[in-house]
Amino acid sequence: MTHQAVQHISVFSAHRLLPCIAAIVFTLAAVPEANAQAAAGEVNPPGTEPDGREQSEEVRSPTEEPNAAGTRERFGEKPWGEWNTMTGDWNGTRTDLADKGVSVAGFFIGEWSNALSGSAGKVNTGRFLLDVNTTFDFEKLFELKGGSFFLDFQYADTGSGFSVPTAFQPISNIDINGSVTQISQVWYQQWLVQDKLRLKVGKIDANTEFGFLGALSGFINLSAAITPTIPLLPSYPNTAFGMNAFVYPSKETYFGFGAYDGSLAEGVQTGSLGPASMWDGNGVFMIGEAGYVVDDLGPCSGARIALGAWWTTSDLATFAGGEQSGAGGIYGIAEARVWRPEGVGAASSCRRGLWIAGQFGAADSSVTASPKQFGAGASLVGTFSGRDLDGAGVYVSWVDLADDAGLGDGANETMVECYYDVAVSPWFHVKPDMQFVFDPSGDSGADTDVIFTLRCTVTF
Repeated sequence: MTHQAVQHISVFSAHRLLPCIAAIVFTLAAVPEANAQAAAGEVNPPGTEPDGREQSEEVRSPTEEPNAAGTRERFGEKPWGEWNTMTGDWNGTRTDLADKGVSVAGFFIGEWSNALSGSAGKVNTGRFLLDVNTTFDFEKLFELKGGSFFLDFQYADTGSGFSVPTAFQPISNIDINGSVTQISQVWYQQWLVQDKLRLKVGKIDANTEFGFLGALSGFINLSAAITPTIPLLPSYPNTAFGMNAFVYPSKETYFGFGAYDGSLAEGVQTGSLGPASMWDGNGVFMIGEAGYVVDDLGPCSGARIALGAWWTTSDLATFAGGEQSGAGGIYGIAEARVWRPEGVGAASSCRRGLWIAGQFGAADSSVTASPKQFGAGASLVGTFSGRDLDGAGVYVSWVDLADDAGLGDGANETMVECYYDVAVSPWFHVKPDMQFVFDPSGDSGADTDVIFTLRCTVTF
């Protein structure tokens, strides 16, 4: 098993940062308050739609606001800056397709990063991700209740000119150390037994099902999306063919299990492959999660706690130079909204309010470079009066590094991230983000890495 190097970024002078800050401040002042009535939420990173936690519930797009009766998102009927998507309703075609069972969506994420200080090198960099996906509702198309088919195309590139990284935890959840053009997901899903059982088979991003925290979805560092103690999880960009099943005994409880192609452990880049590698004898990656969800819990709402475990059957190289058959680990996640504005119900799909979350993971230190991790964060959705679509957050992740992995003498790394997400419109977000990496890659003698990233997200 190999640890994929984190692409890092470089020194950036203060006089280049000041114009960026000024632009953000100007944007905050200039954006009209038309967005104030929208249903707020955070833009999820790729592959993190909360499928596994919702029991047959239609989840609205994070920034989507229902249109007024008889009003469609097209020029002459609604201002462009108030549309939920940049391309609107396609003169009615988009709504007509959705009514017939075909929903088309997409987004573009572009970001630029630079190191303000640290030992990362003297090169700044940009990266981007384009995602276009289509969902086919089989109940509308073929009268097959509970069935759906999903197709997801992704094109991503990290650009060139990266310096040698120093941080262990990837600073961006869209960084792929190269470029890809691929069908990232293609699967069929079926709800059964009065929506008590959900089955999915095909090419799947397992992070949409396991280990994901919605309260941390606004953060850029990859550790906020999934604990780094699960390095072989089939997820962006290396999704994999397999299946998962979720059982919902009650509204509050769920149990999930997934089994996927384990070829990633052999260095196979499964994201660009079909199902053939499943039969190459490279093992199986299995994961399970059990959770408890409560909409209204005293002063809290949207509370969820879950425990999970994973195992790979692949043969893995140990840090001591040997080989072992199989490895696994455990993880835990918890989140809740501890405050919500007046008028926002506990069970409402609107995510406005203050959210907190925590995570931990543990794995075999003989083959896993990060055998222990603890993370915690807080995010605010809807920051000021008239800024219901804006978001802000602080997140801390501590990683214990394996003694024999050869990463550094400090044995651990701590990362602190903070961001402010500016909603220029419901479909265009600008997010300045700062990350501070202490003892990067466990090197206690290294300078602290201070990394600035400016991310722009456009929803099509």
